[in-house]
Amino acid sequence: AVPLNTAIAVSAQAQPAGETLQNVATKGSTKVSEKAGSRNVQNEKTEKTKVHQQARFGQMRLGQVKRFDEINVSQLSLISVQERIPADFREWTVEHVDERRRYRVVCQALPEYGVPHGTDNDISAALINLFIEQGLPDEGTVTATPYLILQAAGLDTSGRYYDALGVSLKRLLTTNYFISEGWRDHPQRRWTTVSFRYIDRLEYTSASGEEQLDPTSILKIHLPAELVRSVRA
Repeated sequence: AVPLNTAIAVSAQAQPAGETLQNVATKGSTKVSEKAGSRNVQNEKTEKTKVHQQARFGQMRLGQVKRFDEINVSQLSLISVQERIPADFREWTVEHVDERRRYRVVCQALPEYGVPHGTDNDISAALINLFIEQGLPDEGTVTATPYLILQAAGLDTSGRYYDALGVSLKRLLTTNYFISEGWRDHPQRRWTTVSFRYIDRLEYTSASGEEQLDPTSILKIHLPAELVRSVRA
């Protein structure tokens, strides 16, 4: 919202009896503040609607998607930050102990993809942010183009990254996580045991009719119920 620079002119002749110049000016400024506040709220609503529409139709510009750190995902560090991993790295187990509890996280991936790592962090974060920007759809589905996902992830949107995005999405789709007493149920205020995949279901179109993503592809990415509930909380 743009601040309003408003000058208030008060005439001594128009001043009501028994009312000081300061009181009149204060009343005038209060009305202007109320009007400006109402306009600010309306502008915010309009901007939010515009952003949601842009995200829905793949028109989001770089920098418009705000980063949202989902507390369960950020605390459990489910995706390795390593850019490269060994070819046979397809499973890991980590046990954590804090003052109140012990919890365990197991990650199991398919041999052809390996465990999620590197830019998979950016892709998974982009999906959560797009889910929020699209108004938290009831079915937990993100609808987007490859360009929009890469843009929201802060990655290069050139053609060669379309293949990398396709592999990343399949890795997030096929990797299973088992979390014992480590997933926070925010509404119930308790720790739970869950198992899920970052992507529960993946659908997309392709101009070539093959598996490769292209600029005309439309993706429907269904997020797992556990993640959707946690984001909404």
